[in-house]
Amino acid sequence: MNSQDIQLTSRKFHELEQVSPPTTLFHYTGQKGLLGIIKSGELWASKVQYMNDSTEFGYGITLAKELIYKRMEETGKNDDLFKFVFQRLDTINMINICAVSFCRDRDLLSQWRGYAGAGGGYAIGFYSAALLAIGSGRLSHCIYERSDQVQILSELIDQMLQYTSKLSPTDDPNSVLTDAFARALTQCGAFFKDSTFEQEDEWRLVTGVHL
Repeated sequence: MNSQDIQLTSRKFHELEQVSPPTTLFHYTGQKGLLGIIKSGELWASKVQYMNDSTEFGYGITLAKELIYKRMEETGKNDDLFKFVFQRLDTINMINICAVSFCRDRDLLSQWRGYAGAGGGYAIGFYSAALLAIGSGRLSHCIYERSDQVQILSELIDQMLQYTSKLSPTDDPNSVLTDAFARALTQCGAFFKDSTFEQEDEWRLVTGVHL
């Protein structure tokens, strides 16, 4: 069995992902961004680590480490596996995962400040149905509630541990399970944001993750 055979999922993440977006979502950009979209007919996704809050992808990784460390203290089990997970998480902070940000509100001060630029800005409306039809991306609302984030990561950790009894003697559990956990974390963690940004009410179109 390899890591691609293992699909770790979170019931809570799936539940939140099913929330329907509003009919129209707004993308804030400057004049250069507007002209680029009109001329090319395309939306360019930004690497998550280079978006306005450059720490936000690291936020999910840090939270995952906190929960794993807590498990190690509470149970004293699976220490070797958890240590490998720690090492693996240190290598995924700069993976290629890109996103386009949208907002429910067409006139939000924080978005003008963050994305419009000194030369003025624009809030471009997009039909959510058209964004959902983009096969290579996943459109979902950002997750701001810490309790939701903790539940999602806890479910992923639980599933990873359940797989330890399903692997064959020839499988390397540290390699197989850590890769599967890292992949699941990037898919969910791309939507994690600190609760201090909740006013933004951000929706995000995220590209596929390849580890």
